[in-house]
Amino acid sequence: RLRSSFSTPSRFSPSLAMAPPKGSKRGAKATAAAAAPAAKKAKVDPTFQGVVEAIKQAVEVPENCRKMLLACITKGLGTPCDERHESQAVVVEMIGDVVQGVLAKLQEASEAEAAACIEADARRQTLQEQVAGATETVAAATQEAEAKSSHAAEVHRAVEAAQSVLQDKEEGQRSGDVPLLQVQQSKTTFESGISANFEVIVDGQSEDLGQHYTALQPLLAELALDEALTNALPSSCMKKAVERGPFDAMVLDQLGTCLREKVAALEALGAEALPASQARAADTVEARAALEAAITARASSAEDLKAATAAAEAARASLHTTTELAEAYEEVYSKATKNRDEKAEALQNFKLYNVGCFELLRDRATPAPVAVAAGA
Repeated sequence: RLRSSFSTPSRFSPSLAMAPPKGSKRGAKATAAAAAPAAKKAKVDPTFQGVVEAIKQAVEVPENCRKMLLACITKGLGTPCDERHESQAVVVEMIGDVVQGVLAKLQEASEAEAAACIEADARRQTLQEQVAGATETVAAATQEAEAKSSHAAEVHRAVEAAQSVLQDKEEGQRSGDVPLLQVQQSKTTFESGISANFEVIVDGQSEDLGQHYTALQPLLAELALDEALTNALPSSCMKKAVERGPFDAMVLDQLGTCLREKVAALEALGAEALPASQARAADTVEARAALEAAITARASSAEDLKAATAAAEAARASLHTTTELAEAYEEVYSKATKNRDEKAEALQNFKLYNVGCFELLRDRATPAPVAVAAGA
């Protein structure tokens, strides 16, 4: 509108705006004043300065148009609204359009900065929430790692305890089985002596009967033989079968009975001790299984601790990164709020001062004449 107005000379020209109506006394006075040299520079109403500044801010208006409006301010706005002729009214309207254009630009800029500040505040809030969330994650991950560490220590102590129990059980089994092993070994020795030596002696066919009898001597020492039988054994045992009489047969028969009774007694002792030995063996097996389970649990606990420690470290690294982002964004947020406040202040100042000056000049009317008192 402003461009089209200035493109039509008949709509507005500086000479038209400044020319008073023909025949007016003010016009005659103005002509006379123009002809006479000015005694001193006329005072300019400071209210005009607000309008001047507003026009100068209208950078989107061509410079020649702004200069034209600035040249016409005093003749347009300086004339009371009830005394303006058409061309002056047009100038005032154009100035009003320029002021409103600047006001719209300032309003737009203020709203844009306010919107940008809202976005910045939302981003800032998001970062702060992320920092808070990362802090909670670190606390939870640290607590989890500490719990896994405590559990790992507990499992390690359980392994040591299981090892100690197994050692005790194995030692108890070894020491507890000594009598049984001795009985079993003695029984085996007697059985071997019977089959390898006594039965050869009874058969009476070997040429080495004396050696077989000598081999039986250690076993005979463990038998409770009466003196008569002990004295008769060497002669009866070293005779061949064809040389033996009834007495020799009786001696060998009694010796066989003593040997078999000894084997039976040893077998009975072994059977009596076997349940306890089996129980000790079962305890050892159970303790070994407990140790293996504890070792497995320790390995699993170590893996859990490793994973929990890594998670805690990752959480701390994430918190550090998030905190740095949040702290760095504070500068962006501060700049956004500063820009918003500056734009809002500029808008408010323009409304109060520049627009206020224009509206005051636009709406100012000719003062009403002061009534003169009678007889003055």
